[in-house]
Amino acid sequence: MKVNAGGNIAPEQVIGRDAFINNMWRIIEQQSVILTSERRIGKTSIIRKMKEEPRESITVILRDVEGISTIKEFVTRLVDDLSSHQAMTTKGIELLKKVRNELSDSKFFGVTVAKKADPDWIFVLEDMIKKLANIYEAEDRKLLLIWDEFPWMLQKIIKNEGNTAAANLLDNLRLARQNHSRVRMIFTGSIGLHHVLQDLKAASLANEPTNDMQTINLSPLKLEHSIELTNQLLEGENLVAVEEDFAKALSQAVDNVPFYIHHMINAFLNKGDNIATQNIEPMIQDAFVDANDPWHLRHYDERLQEYYGEQYQFYQVILDILAQEEQGLDYEKLNNLLLLSPTVTNNQTLMDYLDTKNFLLEALRLLAADHYLTKDSENNTYNFSFSLIKQWWRIHRK
Repeated sequence: MKVNAGGNIAPEQVIGRDAFINNMWRIIEQQSVILTSERRIGKTSIIRKMKEEPRESITVILRDVEGISTIKEFVTRLVDDLSSHQAMTTKGIELLKKVRNELSDSKFFGVTVAKKADPDWIFVLEDMIKKLANIYEAEDRKLLLIWDEFPWMLQKIIKNEGNTAAANLLDNLRLARQNHSRVRMIFTGSIGLHHVLQDLKAASLANEPTNDMQTINLSPLKLEHSIELTNQLLEGENLVAVEEDFAKALSQAVDNVPFYIHHMINAFLNKGDNIATQNIEPMIQDAFVDANDPWHLRHYDERLQEYYGEQYQFYQVILDILAQEEQGLDYEKLNNLLLLSPTVTNNQTLMDYLDTKNFLLEALRLLAADHYLTKDSENNTYNFSFSLIKQWWRIHRK
């Protein structure tokens, strides 16, 4: 296999995910899914493989909706995606042609003579899914709609059209799932859907619009699969490791994350260093301090304000403290260290947060939901989910 540092991975080159994908298909038989994970773990590779290798009698529609900012765009793109899908049946194509005709302007010899007013796009979506579901029911087939970066789209809709529009869309999609057993959906995103739902609940608009969906977290590769990926990349690039256990050392150093494995092999190629275990750590340090940020690590710090608003500094300090500790910390020790932090004690707003009942517990819960932290249930301690990110944070935030 050739190195692919940041590009789309071909379905046949997705390693170690067969069991996960089989489980996804099993769940899809019964209900829809919210697929979560930290960035760069491989969500997009999973859903692309599902699209390219669908189960029998399932039509899979996949779109990255990050760039969509209105409900009109969302609905019209869905019509386009359905219309162009090779597995769409004759009846489905006829229905979509009718929808397109109804939405288009009136034209005469190519000249628009009457501009139709925009319809109720929520109604268009509801009616289209209902009619498609009836067709799929008659043909004993299922329709799987996969929307990548779904929360980003919702945030843009909120910004452009308001909270009510986003809430109406979510309610309509839930209604479609509940009313039509032939329709399934997968939402994925690098920003947590729970942030959007929390904002809508604060505006008294959301009423558990995804409680019928199962949330599944995608973890990094198992060590054996990371080693397999590393060895395939070495072989594909005609590289020979000095030590037999080099692939294991590299995999463990980057938390078994495929994205970082590709980047590390790419760095060895570019620099021409010996493929030796002793060169792994210096290579990682080079990536940490590279002004071009090839691993996009600054995003972990920069997104805090977007996630947590005016409270982001408090979350930042929690991560600062945990980054300096070799082991995880329990609630009491972390609380005490926050009380000793000059950043907190010199800022009355942060002190007020700390004094608020259960605020720290909720902050830790959210940091875990956003994949920054993991709670060790046996020792009741909190630590970074990824040692690589912890190491970078320690250096970056000094």
